[in-house]
Amino acid sequence: MIRIYLDEIEYQAERFWGLNIFRLIDAPTEEAKQLTKRLIKEGKEKLSDPLLRRELFEMVETILIYKFPQLTRKEVETMFDLIDIKETKIYQEAFEEGKLEGKLEGIQEGMLEGKLEGKLKGIEMVLDSKFGIEGLRLLPEIRKVKDIDILETIRVALRSAKTVEELRSIYQQ
Repeated sequence: MIRIYLDEIEYQAERFWGLNIFRLIDAPTEEAKQLTKRLIKEGKEKLSDPLLRRELFEMVETILIYKFPQLTRKEVETMFDLIDIKETKIYQEAFEEGKLEGKLEGIQEGMLEGKLEGKLKGIEMVLDSKFGIEGLRLLPEIRKVKDIDILETIRVALRSAKTVEELRSIYQQ
């Protein structure tokens, strides 16, 4: 067993390059840049196991993110030339979260689009039955409306509107 004291890390880090991770925590920005580059370079050279290499990169990335909380992940990547940051677990989890959020947004947009289409179908049927061809001529204008509340107002107004012009005045307001 080897004991290493914190005040001896700089000396021991020359013998045990992985100890530079601990120096990174406390290093000023410029020194942190050099240590990070050295850790990444030596990690690529000395760690043949991809899992260990990936864990090293994750540890370095985590330290940098905590050390520089005002920076975005992209800024940390650029600042420290972390080409392999995309291999880290943190990056991959964030990427997956982003993909999930994108899918959820797509589903929500699809649901809204479906609601809009449903309202438009209902309006189209009432326009056709109440006003015939003249009513259907309003449809291109009404299709431009993307606010579900306005479409609902049009749908309700169709019950009481006596003429196409009366209906048009409702959604043009």
